[in-house]
Amino acid sequence: MSTALERYEFVEGYERATLPVRYEDARKYLAACERLDECKAWKDKAEALRSYARQAHDDELYQMALKIQNRARVRMGELIRQIEKGKGGRPKTASAAVSSSRSRAARDAGLSERQESEAKAMSRVPEPVREKMIERGATATEIAEEGRNYDDTGRPRGRRGKCSRCKGLFPLDVEHDCTPPGYKLATKLLGDLPRLEGFLRGANARELAQAMSQTEMATATDAAIFVSGWLRSFLREAKKPNGGTRKK
Repeated sequence: MSTALERYEFVEGYERATLPVRYEDARKYLAACERLDECKAWKDKAEALRSYARQAHDDELYQMALKIQNRARVRMGELIRQIEKGKGGRPKTASAAVSSSRSRAARDAGLSERQESEAKAMSRVPEPVREKMIERGATATEIAEEGRNYDDTGRPRGRRGKCSRCKGLFPLDVEHDCTPPGYKLATKLLGDLPRLEGFLRGANARELAQAMSQTEMATATDAAIFVSGWLRSFLREAKKPNGGTRKK
């Protein structure tokens, strides 16, 4: 198997006419690869080849290297997910033991946490969908994002989106609203209070009171008493430790 990897050792002198054959060789090799470290070696070789192709403005070589790289990532994810519960110790849950064993194997092969997570996500994409994505030149990020819509058994989790406000993931078929209660009214208050302040700063309380009839004064007094009480309550809430803690 190691001789197959050596074919990609040197970029110089690469025969363009044999690219399809070489790609098929790499594809078959990676599908049968049983060692994480060998898959990572393929990924790293393809990454170097891709970098060279970018500098050489060789789009055909670049696309081939990208496909090999992504197939190596997918195979790494498949191998990691095949790892059973590790032996030794008494983890609190079986899933924790599996996660620990998988992570240990990934680190031993030289994968970071991000690379492990990305590879597992890519391998969860159903094969027909994944094949189309790889062959059209989708990036690892795009394939991983698609994979996060599926669990380890391949069952759809439901399409998810990312909220720009709370940064959390949510099912696209469910209405997502992370705004706190009163958010719309608070927004309106932020506009109305400054306007009221501006009006009062330019008004003489005595002149306005003298300009009103008894009926008008009764109406204005009731409203002023309510507003005064509400503002006092608002100021008390604003002074509390949890007042005004919502992130922008």
